[in-house]
Amino acid sequence: MNKNSIKDDELEKVNGGRQWEIRGLQNALGITDVGKIKDILLKHEIDADLRSDQDNIYVDVRTGELIRHEEVLELIKTNQRDE
Repeated sequence: MNKNSIKDDELEKVNGGRQWEIRGLQNALGITDVGKIKDILLKHEIDADLRSDQDNIYVDVRTGELIRHEEVLELIKTNQRDE
């Protein structure tokens, strides 16, 4: 086993977020204010804990389940949530 390899769960933590995700949300929504972005996501039942120096966390308010950043961007792109 390669001691220099990264396990999938460790890689997920590395890929989890930070500033590039915030920029992606800013671009997708056309808004630079992080507080407003969080408010918009919360209106769509996504609780977002956005941080530039740690992993960003997205939680589906209805189910309590974590949502990946890519899924949040897709929801913004399609502008829809399952009813």
